[in-house]
Amino acid sequence: PNHTERAVKACLAIREKMNAIPEYSLKSHFKPQVSIGINSGEMVSGNIGSKSLKRLDYTVIGDVVNVASRLQNAANPSQILILDKCAENLSGSFALNAVGELALKNKSNPVRVFE
Repeated sequence: PNHTERAVKACLAIREKMNAIPEYSLKSHFKPQVSIGINSGEMVSGNIGSKSLKRLDYTVIGDVVNVASRLQNAANPSQILILDKCAENLSGSFALNAVGELALKNKSNPVRVFE
């Protein structure tokens, strides 16, 4: 229950922890940052690889995963982008700002996005 709300809370916690990390070097001013894309829906999940090759990973695939990845790529550092259909499930729990429509690779129509 409330999987979208729990996902947003997890993303906010991650962003808060990342923002609390100090710069690694005063010379380079390197500071790790994260950008996040949220989508929800059906996907295929499971192990991929081979035990005999000692390489077995857990992964998820599908259109929902691809859209979340493209949202993440479109997000600025410390920004969390969420698809409109997911934002509707939040029932006013969070302050959302409309980003507008984004044209995503392999999608025929642009998608509405919030941050």
